[in-house]
Amino acid sequence: METTSIPVYETKMIPVDQIERDPNQPRKEFNEQKFDELKASIQQNSLLQPISVRPLPDGKGYQLIYGERRTRAFQALGLKEIPAYVRDVNDETVLCMQIVENMERENLHPMEQAEAFQKYINLAKSNENELALHYGKTPQFIRQQLSLNNLVDKWKIVFRKNAIPLSLALRICTLSEDSQEDYYENEVDTPPDKVTPNQPLSINTNGLSIYKGLLSHAIFDLADPNLCPKAGACTKCPFNSGIYSLFSEDEKSPRCNNPKCFKEKTATYYSIELAKAKADPTILLVFAAHYGIPNSVEALKKDGHSVKHIDHDVSEIKKPQPPNLEEIKSDCKKRKSNVDKALKSANEIYSFQSESFEKQLKAGIYKKAFVVESPGSRPAGSYIFVKDITKETKTPTKVIQDKIKSDAASIEEIQSEINRIEINEIRAKQLDAEKVQKRISEAIVQSPEANTVPKRYLPAFDALLTYVLIETLSTRSRSVIEKAARLPVLKSGTNRKEYFQNLAKTTKEFRALLVFQIIMDRYHDNLPNDLGGFMLRTLAEQFSSIPIATFEKDQQTKAKQRQDNVNKRLTEIKSHIPKPKNNTRTNRANSKRKTTRKALQR
Repeated sequence: METTSIPVYETKMIPVDQIERDPNQPRKEFNEQKFDELKASIQQNSLLQPISVRPLPDGKGYQLIYGERRTRAFQALGLKEIPAYVRDVNDETVLCMQIVENMERENLHPMEQAEAFQKYINLAKSNENELALHYGKTPQFIRQQLSLNNLVDKWKIVFRKNAIPLSLALRICTLSEDSQEDYYENEVDTPPDKVTPNQPLSINTNGLSIYKGLLSHAIFDLADPNLCPKAGACTKCPFNSGIYSLFSEDEKSPRCNNPKCFKEKTATYYSIELAKAKADPTILLVFAAHYGIPNSVEALKKDGHSVKHIDHDVSEIKKPQPPNLEEIKSDCKKRKSNVDKALKSANEIYSFQSESFEKQLKAGIYKKAFVVESPGSRPAGSYIFVKDITKETKTPTKVIQDKIKSDAASIEEIQSEINRIEINEIRAKQLDAEKVQKRISEAIVQSPEANTVPKRYLPAFDALLTYVLIETLSTRSRSVIEKAARLPVLKSGTNRKEYFQNLAKTTKEFRALLVFQIIMDRYHDNLPNDLGGFMLRTLAEQFSSIPIATFEKDQQTKAKQRQDNVNKRLTEIKSHIPKPKNNTRTNRANSKRKTTRKALQR
């Protein structure tokens, strides 16, 4: 068998001034604080890992493969030579090495990784699956990273500056280039080059549904033909992806493929409904914002309108929704309970909640509100129900404290101040415990004892193992365990030390029962060729009560009967195949006919 030898490279001292940077290096951004720490480390401990370079084509100097931060540190420290591995490799291999090296280091920006992956695919003429296999990632991860290359330059710049999170960047890159440009223009007031690094932008992410054209997020009636007479109703529009699509996904989540029209309808509906809400004294105008007051709200306030802040002035009240039959059926299937009884109970609860909601609405406690602006799940232009919470606000603490000092406070105010102090102290103690717990967690992560194979079996291991197994159990398995074990170990209660002691007392047989249930929970649907299926069968072989041989014999009998039926059917079908004619006899007959014709002609 052929073996492939792995090249061994020796380190060589290379003049720093003969090394040039690779313009295709994936990493573009470098943390200055980490850079200073690296310089200090080199001064104290020298260089722990050599850099990698390759000779330039003209033989005069070297091009950096990886180790740019180390090279820069040597330059900054005035050091003339640096230890390096000299490797004669092609562009494809260089890029591959750079990607692997950077993936193993901290703080590689997702945008840099996305661009490196795309360069490698183009250079090596590779694909997503090959790339995933090469780097030990899932194809889904590779596709997700590559999708970031769809960002337009403006969004790439702010993403590189960490002004938007990865989750938002992944949502923005699904938009068309025009929609991305439009979204930036409408949602970001600052030019990309003026955006402050590491300072999050305040962006209305809810507006993405408009730019994406998701019809399920539309605030207007999709069947209304009069909102935009020229376009007509969305339910009959050819730009509705759910009408003529061959894919079920489009039917479930249809989108408008004409974002301009979708935005115009949204803006028209918003203007109409805002005018109605301003004219109706029973409807409140509300808004939500993470930072400051939006311009649209400021404009309304200047015009003399009162606009309430959701969470500060009012709280949203969800209108009761009728029971969902499919959800109830699914839940009952899991719980193995009666669907009719569950539906009846859900309807009774819904009836009671609806009646209570209507009473609160008639009494003016709950009010209908029009959302002027919102970055969250409530789209601007929608209607919600709210409750005024300003009336529930008690006298400010400072006022009460001043009253107590001047002996002017009532008994209720004195008691409220006592309660406030006691509650604050309870929370302070909770925070004390949380801080200690955080330090304990950090210490365990850094502890060599927790990161190596233990030299001795600690007394706590039995309890910890049992706890982990119990936490892994499904709801069904928990009920099985409770009945089989007849031990109160599954309920922690308030006395946690006693609970831990109960866990430590559990036997190996009890933990085996937990393992059995977990195996059945996880692998009961696995196929025989799967490793999980093999584990389940191996477990079953340990139980004398499970007649595996009988199962296999029964199935073999059925398989033989099936095979016999198949053979009969094949024989029957083959009997209808026409038999081939005898060519010898045919040739003789033809020859006789020819001879007879010639004789008659004479």
